[in-house]
Amino acid sequence: MRLIDVDKLKDIISDTWVLDRIDEQPTVDAVPVVRCKDCKYTTIDNDVIRYILLFNPMTYFCNGYRKALLYHQWYFEGFYRPDYENLIFVAEFVLVVLLGFFNYNRLKKRLPDVL
Repeated sequence: MRLIDVDKLKDIISDTWVLDRIDEQPTVDAVPVVRCKDCKYTTIDNDVIRYILLFNPMTYFCNGYRKALLYHQWYFEGFYRPDYENLIFVAEFVLVVLLGFFNYNRLKKRLPDVL
């Protein structure tokens, strides 16, 4: 569904039948959405909370997509990507792989081979 300016459309169209059909259509109460790049709500001012959020792996991906899709920048540029965010993500990845490898070797005799 698209919202249009019906008053401008009526200025263009001169056919009375079409104008009557336009007037019969239901209306929608809509408000324009404004998003600003430099809004105070785009960043977190508290450094401790921002640092804790870096340990959530989804923050890494969300910041990367946000920068690529909204700001048209590479994921490693600008204010959303501190220098240590890549390091934290790689450390978490290596830790999860090592824990998975350790648990697999510890439990492989008890795990059934289904396939």
